[in-house]
Amino acid sequence: MNDAVEKTVDKVAGGCHTPGSGTETEPPGGWQPPATAARRLRRLGKRALAVLKRIMVLTVVAIFGFYVIFSFVQRNLIFVTNHTFSHSPQEYDWKYEEVWLDVAGEKTHGWFIPVDNARGVALFSHGNDSNISSNLGTVRWLRGLGFSTLLYDYGGYGESTGRPSEKRVYADGLAMWDYLVHQRHVPPEKILLYGVSFGGGATCDLASRVHCGAVILDSTFLSIPDAAFERYPWFPGRWFIHHDFDNKSKMGKISAPLLVLHSRDDSLYPIRHGQELFALAPEPKYFQETQGDHGTSFEISKKLYEQSWSQFLAPLF
Repeated sequence: MNDAVEKTVDKVAGGCHTPGSGTETEPPGGWQPPATAARRLRRLGKRALAVLKRIMVLTVVAIFGFYVIFSFVQRNLIFVTNHTFSHSPQEYDWKYEEVWLDVAGEKTHGWFIPVDNARGVALFSHGNDSNISSNLGTVRWLRGLGFSTLLYDYGGYGESTGRPSEKRVYADGLAMWDYLVHQRHVPPEKILLYGVSFGGGATCDLASRVHCGAVILDSTFLSIPDAAFERYPWFPGRWFIHHDFDNKSKMGKISAPLLVLHSRDDSLYPIRHGQELFALAPEPKYFQETQGDHGTSFEISKKLYEQSWSQFLAPLF
């Protein structure tokens, strides 16, 4: 009897844990002591921090790489140069003079094409992917209105030497203005500043610096970053573009009468560009909405051009 009781007691005691007995069972449910859990959390935290640092470094490297690459290629994206001469004033039997000016250590080329008994001189700034030889149709239009014309190529365009840049475009326009005023002695009030598309950047800048007879902007943009963001909303253009052509910031400084023409069908620079530029300019100013896509509005809306130009210029020249 006593032997049976002792065996039963031994079995019960063998299945129980008593402190210091040296026999421990596995913690139930994966439980871990607080110190062990804390060490594991610290290790996980360090790993997460290391991964985050790697992501941040890769992001910075990617942004910097994009910045470097875009800095090199943006000049070619913004300035679409053209060196092919397709026409000459001689083809139309027009009298003309070659104009070569020293600008920033380079040469800027232009043509001065006079008319007899001119009512004024139009200083014309052309659009991208062209040069003075591909804009003689504009000269014919201006001649029909009684204007002599000075048209020129920006640095890197046509026969003008050097590399294109925003600074160079502005310097070229100002040099041509100085040529008219100081070498040809044209009164400033007899000069019409006329810019089309990309050339509106040169015209806006020059018009904000000088006092002229009138300013005409045709199919011009608010700024390069605004135009880029409109076409590519995901692109952080304001951070990366070095050639802003911030026309909107200069409109308030234009002191001459202004005519803005813009097509409601323009797919390159939607009409809001022209409307907002117009809104930023002081009086007197006039807005003419036209039809046709970018580069075709003159042919499609020629009557509107004739009417608006005639009404605008009549009291000024």
